Order: sequence, then structure tokens, then C-alpha cells
Amino acid sequence: DPEPVFRLFDDAIKAGQAWGYTITLGSMLPSRESEYRDTPLPPPGSQPRREMPKKPEVEQLTLQGMIEKAVTAAADTLARIIRLDGSAPEAGYRDTPLTGARRAASKAPEKLREMRRLYDHRVHSFRDNCKNFYVQGKFMEDYEDDAPWKGELRLYYPSYHDLRLEQLRGYFTWRTALRRGDFRPITTSLAYIYVYELLNDIGAADAEDSLRKLREFEVGFLDSGIGDGEMRRNLRRWMLEKAVVSGLPPEKAREYADPDMLKRDAALAILREPKAHSDGEIFDALVTLGGRRLPQSPVVQGFGDEGKALFARVWRLAAAKHRQEGKTLFTLCFGGCRSHRWDPLANAIYYQREKPAAGTYELDEAHSFSFSGVWTEKCYQERSFNKKLLEGLLHETERQLRLYLDLGRRLQEK
Repeated sequence: DPEPVFRLFDDAIKAGQAWGYTITLGSMLPSRESEYRDTPLPPPGSQPRREMPKKPEVEQLTLQGMIEKAVTAAADTLARIIRLDGSAPEAGYRDTPLTGARRAASKAPEKLREMRRLYDHRVHSFRDNCKNFYVQGKFMEDYEDDAPWKGELRLYYPSYHDLRLEQLRGYFTWRTALRRGDFRPITTSLAYIYVYELLNDIGAADAEDSLRKLREFEVGFLDSGIGDGEMRRNLRRWMLEKAVVSGLPPEKAREYADPDMLKRDAALAILREPKAHSDGEIFDALVTLGGRRLPQSPVVQGFGDEGKALFARVWRLAAAKHRQEGKTLFTLCFGGCRSHRWDPLANAIYYQREKPAAGTYELDEAHSFSFSGVWTEKCYQERSFNKKLLEGLLHETERQLRLYLDLGRRLQEK
């Protein structure tokens, strides 16, 4: 099941986000040369022999010493630059043709240079990197360019700071066209930067405008065959999380949530309270949660809605009467509605600027979120489902009904 695997990957990434290193510019530890040694005295009347002090095996430099050494080395190098005829180089400024990256940097728009200067290099945590992205993104919010770049790039958590100049200009050129409705192909890593921008309300008036533009991106970019399935899964997840943390109404959040998740939640709510729902609703819920083959059953094909009602009535009766070790049939099949830690937008570059208000967010009858210093999610987790039990009940129902109604071939008892 990919869901827990991806979640564990995200946890591993977060666990490794706090990192750093130490540089020692000087040391107070004595070197070997500082140890005491016997020195023979010179003969009477002779001059003492002067010996140059030995250089330590490992030279410990202070920061000032490092600077002085670099300056001395540079001066020595300059002194050795002599023309072939033995004369010293002429003093004064000379034009030197730029090549490669230096030429490209010299032609970079000033706006890009200013953006790069905004990056705070003193940061080490993932949250600080997210803040850098937000600050730079807001600064470049309205920037446009016309320098396309075509190439392949693979980055995890891509940001502006990771890109070379030509890649930066290529991204902003692509974004300029996209904002005008022209969805062009681009490497997935650069497309993720656009998604991160909208999650941070960069290029959008508010959270609702961000979600609307994310949906336009899904239709214009992903639905046209550009991008990949993993990006769509991330986008669906992030749009719901963005709606929740922004406090949008639940009905608005459901517009952007994964339809399969909402369908599963609705089916769970129906089977949990079967007395409150019709036979048709119960049958559809059984199909969603474990009976994909039920619509092709000879019982349903031969009797239509009456055949569906037979399956629904079996569930309603068994749910009311069956108990095992104090647990209902529903709990045995789907577990309990449990709370667990929820980290919204944790696997995206997202800078939380304001602390959410404490409270509970009811997405639907089987799914809610709460914030009280940390976020928690309360739902039925699919990895806890006992599908074998549900499928066994439906198989036995099908077997008995075929015998009673004399329909189709006989099924093997399990």
C-alpha cells in the first residue's frame, strides 16, 4: 500500500531536516613542538648556534591569520606575473572579455540579481528555507521574462536558490506564458515551484484564489498529459490541506479534496448507520468498500433494485446483530475513527505565516481535523480495514442467494 510508505518517506525527510556543521578556525590545544626537550649547551667562548624554529606539523590558524596568509599569497602571485620580455605588467584597468557563466551573469536582469541577494545564507532548517522561498517568491511575484530554457532537472523540494541563471529565466518565462493560459511542457521539478508559489499565495489574492488557480493548473497541465500521476496525488492532497489550514468552509474544501477519499468517507458513514439510509445507498457503499463485482452479480442482473436490496438487508441485519469480543460488525470490518498527528503541507515548500485558530474542522461525517497547538486528523484509516472479512460476508451472501433463487453457477463455500 503506497500511502503509509509515502508517509514514512515524508517523516524520514522531516527527521533529517535539522542539520549543521562546525568549522574550527583556531585551536588552543598544544602541538607536539611545544613539548619540553633537552638542548646541549655550546662550548665556552663559542657563539650560540641560531636555528630557525621548526614549523609545526599541523599549522593552526586563527581567522586573522588565514586572512593575512591569503593576502600574502596573492601579493606573491602578483609579483611573479612578469611579461616574457622581463618587464612588469602595466598598471591600470583593462577590458577583459567575459565567457560562459560570467557573460550570462552580466546579462541577468537586475530583478534576478536582487532576488538572489534576498537569500539568507545563515539558515539551516527546512522552515528557514521555506521562509527564504516565500520572501524571494513575493519579491518576484509580478516578474515576467522571455528567455526559454529546455532541459531536464530532478530536484526534491526545488526552489529558486537551487537553479542556475538560465533555469531561473526559463522558469519565469514558462510562468509568464502559463498565466496567460498557455500551458507549455516543462520539467516536473520546475512545475512544482509554481505549485509551491500558489500554496504560499504568491501570485494569488487569497487562499481561495490560490485554490482556483491550482485547479486550473491541474486541468491545463496535468489533464493535458503533462506531468505525472504522483504530482496529481500530491496536488489533490495539498489543495485539501491548504483549504483546511486557511479556514475555508468545509463545502469549499470538499470541492478540492480527492473524490475517491470523499466517496470512501461517505460510504463509511452510511454503513456505520445503515438504519438511516436506503437500500440503494447501502448497496453502493458496499460496492465502494469491498464489493466491486456486486453490480455484475446474477442476483443484481436478474432482479435489479430488488437484488440490490437483498444485499443491503443482509448488511443491515448483520450489523445490528453480530458481535465479536464486544465489537460490532462495522468496527470489525473498518476499525475505529481514530486521531493521529497531522502535518499539513509538510512535504511541500510552505511557509506558515500565521498560527491557526484552535478548534475542530469537520470535513464530513467520517473525517475531521483539530488544532490545539498541533494538528490532529480523525478518520478511518484504510490500512486498518479488514477487507477479507467484508468480502467474505458478501461472497457468502452471494452464494446463498444464488442457491435460493437458482441463479448462475454455484459458488464454492469459503
